[in-house]
Amino acid sequence: MDLAFNTHSLSRAVDCLNQCILCCSSDGDKNGDEMKKGYLESARVSLAYVWMELNNPSQVITLAEVMLNEKPLFSADGKNHCVISLRRRATMRMYAFEAYQMSGIPSDAMRCLDAFVSEQGGGSNSGGEELAAHLAA
Repeated sequence: MDLAFNTHSLSRAVDCLNQCILCCSSDGDKNGDEMKKGYLESARVSLAYVWMELNNPSQVITLAEVMLNEKPLFSADGKNHCVISLRRRATMRMYAFEAYQMSGIPSDAMRCLDAFVSEQGGGSNSGGEELAAHLAA
């Protein structure tokens, strides 16, 4: 077994996930665009987790800004947002919240929760309970 692989597994995860993001971001085959977007979301959320493990909140914030500025995916019927996409976005907001806190920017951290409530069509709650319920679903 390769010792470097075991020692630097998070670095390898960063490399692999970045390659996945590059592949999914290419403008090649238009068939399966929704599937590619799903993979892209998954890779971004996974990469954000790895960056958190590597104690690099600025990379998490960058990923979150990119992903959360895009529209969520729609379900197969095209009428509603895809539940798994909304869960990924909720997870990314949670990571962004933590990253902003680690970076000493609590106002932006709270903005993540407020944006979650707005995205869900919620009222004036703090968003914490709704976020937890959405992640648990």
